[in-house]
Amino acid sequence: MKVLHIVSSWPTSEKPYLKPFIVSQIKSLGRKGVAVDILDLRATENTFNYIIGVVRLWKRLLNRRYDIVHAHYSYCGWVGVLQRKVPVVVSFMGNDLFGVLNSRGGQRIVGYFNILFSTLLVNFAEAVIVKSSRMKELINADHVYVVPNGVDFELFRPMQDKAVSQLYAGKRNKTILFLGDPDDPRKNFRLAVSAVQILKQKYPDVELVVPFGIHAQQVNAYMNMADVLLCTSLQEGSPNVIKEAMACNLPIVSTDVGDVREVLGNTEGCYIASFDKEDLAKKLQLSLEYGKRTNGRENIKYLEINNVADKIINIYRQVCGSKRHRGEDKWKM
Repeated sequence: MKVLHIVSSWPTSEKPYLKPFIVSQIKSLGRKGVAVDILDLRATENTFNYIIGVVRLWKRLLNRRYDIVHAHYSYCGWVGVLQRKVPVVVSFMGNDLFGVLNSRGGQRIVGYFNILFSTLLVNFAEAVIVKSSRMKELINADHVYVVPNGVDFELFRPMQDKAVSQLYAGKRNKTILFLGDPDDPRKNFRLAVSAVQILKQKYPDVELVVPFGIHAQQVNAYMNMADVLLCTSLQEGSPNVIKEAMACNLPIVSTDVGDVREVLGNTEGCYIASFDKEDLAKKLQLSLEYGKRTNGRENIKYLEINNVADKIINIYRQVCGSKRHRGEDKWKM
């Protein structure tokens, strides 16, 4: 099976940290025997590249044969469905279905467009992948599959090595790790700061660490150094940092967004908090007082990246054999 993946951006030597979860997913498919090609639209540099991408896709399909086009994100999905030769699978990421929040927590105009275009796109794709059941609730269609991003267990794991030791050298007694973009309103960083300020009344030496923009290997080191991972997001599809922290056996405190409640399950040392700073501080205190690593890794084996790859490949096979498959004669370019 040969699959062309359409992405809005792809890692470069200057920006090796781009789209790590998409990169990991595609590589896992390759290890399973799927022949994968990448069409990088470079749309993060210029949104006009989405339009140019339609022409680039047509040229690619004229010169090479593919069984599936898999588009990651809704606008990449529109590039994919504007051809009639190869069936399209679209993966929604989160803000394409939920929209984009402003600094006050309200919906931005671009968010309304995201929601509209994503909802319409469902009618043209052969299969749609969403990251959580909450996302699926927004789409009334029988060809929607819930498949969270997988976790690379080889990369994210409990460890003690030089990289972790170097972080420990400057570590204070209690460290709370926040891995979201503090400038992104959706990540709700102000709530994290407020809760930690309250927590400092009991733990004066507690430190909120915000190493945004680091590489995946560094993320793993920070997760092995920290005492708790904190997620205060207002909106998420299926936050990858939660699953990565689980794979590192790191205690977690998170708001009830995306599939966090499902992923945490009954894992001891992990807590769901409300958006109240007092409640969040209380849950952080409980997690700190738990005082040891969790068994999160054991509890999310089903999300190990190779297991998730099997689910995606099964969707590919269903699309290729489904009545929704667009016949080649009917859909020739």
